[in-house]
Amino acid sequence: MGCRKQFKSSFEPSTKKFIKSEIDGWTQLENKAAIKVFALWFIVNAVIAFLYYAKILGQWDMVLLSLFYFVCDMICLLVWCPFQYFIMKNRCCVTCRIFNWDSIMVCTPLIFIRGFFSWSLVAVAFFLLIRWEYSYWKHPLRFFEGSNENLQCKHCKEKICKTKRLLDLRNMHSRSI
Repeated sequence: MGCRKQFKSSFEPSTKKFIKSEIDGWTQLENKAAIKVFALWFIVNAVIAFLYYAKILGQWDMVLLSLFYFVCDMICLLVWCPFQYFIMKNRCCVTCRIFNWDSIMVCTPLIFIRGFFSWSLVAVAFFLLIRWEYSYWKHPLRFFEGSNENLQCKHCKEKICKTKRLLDLRNMHSRSI
């Protein structure tokens, strides 16, 4: 449901009515957190760009870094996500504001490799990001678990959070007692 929430077919309006200020407040908090993630991602990749242009990293290093980012994305999805834990502070991936940023994040190192294939991957990833952000801007109710029944735990079919909850660092101590 995480990446499908942008589509009308995945939107099931909640029976609870929300006032505009509540939705606006939620949207502002989510946008601030997303900006923090973007800033962090930009800084990390600016350092990598510097290393690339200083000839410390080469093209193959950038490809390997892209693969490393992909593995990290899978870890974030299935095990533990530092973005969710430290910055976004959302309940699970299904409700995450930046859920569909993964494609552009994985392709970021490929920006520096001049070639049709690398840049076509970056272009598709960028298109997916623009589509996601446009949907979020145009239809924020689809992304808010309070207004979209399909984003609530009782309707979840993916159950990824159950696996993550077993590994949740915040609850490790309470489970061991």
